Amino acid sequence: MSAFWRGLRQFVRQRPEVDERVPELSRWDSRGIVGTIGIGENAGLKVLALKEVNGAGKYVSYLLELPFAFIENPDSSIRMENGIFDDNVPGESGGLIDELTRAFDVTWSCSSADVDAYFRDLDR
Repeated sequence: MSAFWRGLRQFVRQRPEVDERVPELSRWDSRGIVGTIGIGENAGLKVLALKEVNGAGKYVSYLLELPFAFIENPDSSIRMENGIFDDNVPGESGGLIDELTRAFDVTWSCSSADVDAYFRDLDR
């Protein structure tokens, strides 16, 4: 585990505040949810919280897929790396998705059509 990841996890643990804009896990599409960044130079770009489940279909964690290797918000001193996992349960315990939402004013969609569009756009 990188020093960056440990530091970010520690930061999140100190601020376990749930952001009410993050949909509860029970509302997510079976694959995850898609968000749109609302502020900064990356406004309008899409992010994905990909739901990870075990062999029995039980939630394990989510993976954040970002438009670049990392994104940062100088106003809040937050830098997020692409491909990081978090085992917090969205809507129940604050985690990286809540920090991403706050730092980048992400608007989330649970719509299967939006998730389909995200994956279609990856294929282009």
